Amino acid sequence: MSDTIMKSAPTNQASEVASGKAMDLTDQLQNRLGNYEGLKWTDCQLNLVKEIHRRFCEIYLFSLSPESKQPDLVVKVPIGHSDLAYQEQLLDHTFVDRPRLFGRVEPDSKPWKEYAALRRIQSHFDALGDSRFGVVRVYDLLPQQQAMVMQWIDQSSLRQRLYATHRLSAARKASRLETAFSNTGAWLRQHHQLPALEHCESRSTSRDDYLAAVEQFIAYLSNHVDDPDELRRMHQQIIRLANEHLPSSIPCGQVHGDFAPRNVFIDNANRVSVFDTLGRFNAPIYEDIAKMLMTVKASGPQMLSRGMLYDRKRLQRYEDAFLEGYFDDQTIPLTSIRLFLAQLILEHWAAVVFQHEQQRGFKRVVKGVRRSLWKAGFLTYLREILVAPVGTRMARTSEDVQ
Repeated sequence: MSDTIMKSAPTNQASEVASGKAMDLTDQLQNRLGNYEGLKWTDCQLNLVKEIHRRFCEIYLFSLSPESKQPDLVVKVPIGHSDLAYQEQLLDHTFVDRPRLFGRVEPDSKPWKEYAALRRIQSHFDALGDSRFGVVRVYDLLPQQQAMVMQWIDQSSLRQRLYATHRLSAARKASRLETAFSNTGAWLRQHHQLPALEHCESRSTSRDDYLAAVEQFIAYLSNHVDDPDELRRMHQQIIRLANEHLPSSIPCGQVHGDFAPRNVFIDNANRVSVFDTLGRFNAPIYEDIAKMLMTVKASGPQMLSRGMLYDRKRLQRYEDAFLEGYFDDQTIPLTSIRLFLAQLILEHWAAVVFQHEQQRGFKRVVKGVRRSLWKAGFLTYLREILVAPVGTRMARTSEDVQ
């Protein structure tokens, strides 16, 4: 299921435990497959194709035929070890966390929240019948392990498609990707209009909430940079722009929460399917929009290559296509988007600094190199979006249009 599944080699003991779990999952699935609506299945034996072990979960890939190595089903079993370790950290009175837009989800609630969110997305987009959109089918939540059973999607992620349009790639690849970004923007607009789920909470809905979050990030970063003066000047620019252009109540919707290219599947017809959301918050729509734009223009490879991996004009065309797909014939509120891009960059910068501060020994040295590269990239991006030089898409604000 795209590059969101990362493989690592388990120890012998872990492999034995995983194999036992796989047998248990196989037994449960064998008894429940007949209830999965829309699943093409005859009475045959399940075949475990692969086990994949990740930080927060274990992934089991099954085919519906013992002769096939092509997966049909994905079973995602939560682990939550890292989340639990973080919860324990918070109980330590000496622990000082970094500022965050929102806290991590409680590990025990994550599986059923994700299941509810993805089932609702499936129902909505099935009913919509728009050829631009597909779905990741979610069949079940196994009660014993709280394991989610999903359809295997043999498609590239938007991130993989983006990687293939690097500076040395053919121009036609970049041109085809513009349609995918346009459809991705249109998908997000539909998602933001969904009614809130029962477990959804409202947060950060006002200009005051926005400014308070930015102030926390600036205060944290000012204590971890050699020269905080430029940060303070940027802070004043953000305050001025927010007071002039952000409404007191910010447009909100059912946000995805991690709307990044790695969580978007694209098929050969540029049809978009999205997964990996918990439906936790009713929050500013600009958060998801900014997340997609930042993870395209300020991705890890682009930052670490000092902006050399992708041609800037290509990235600008992707940005334009995404925004036009989202806003359709409406005026694009570019100043508001710029402000939320700034907020998101500051939060990610704070995360990079925090991760470096938590390391010791050789890892701290390695993280220090990474931190310096990210710092340069973050500062460059902040200058670009706050100054908005003439000739870029971000220079044309909605106020200019009006």
